Amino acid sequence: KGIFCAAVVCHKVAGFPADVIIEVPIGPEFIEGSSRLKAGTAAKLVLNMISTVSMIRLGRVHAGRMVQVRTLSDKLRR
Repeated sequence: KGIFCAAVVCHKVAGFPADVIIEVPIGPEFIEGSSRLKAGTAAKLVLNMISTVSMIRLGRVHAGRMVQVRTLSDKLRR
């Protein structure tokens, strides 16, 4: 339908319906079937890197600090 789709995976699957597949080879989980350990952590790190680079490319980082950020919580307003 014209929507761009990207996927972060730990094991490539043939025919996966995505325009871009980012494979993060991590090896087997310590506890088989538990996707919250290595796979979940790896996916979170990749997504954090993508969002950080996006903010840098948009010019929202100056001198190592994020700028133009709306503070939504009381803790951040202090």
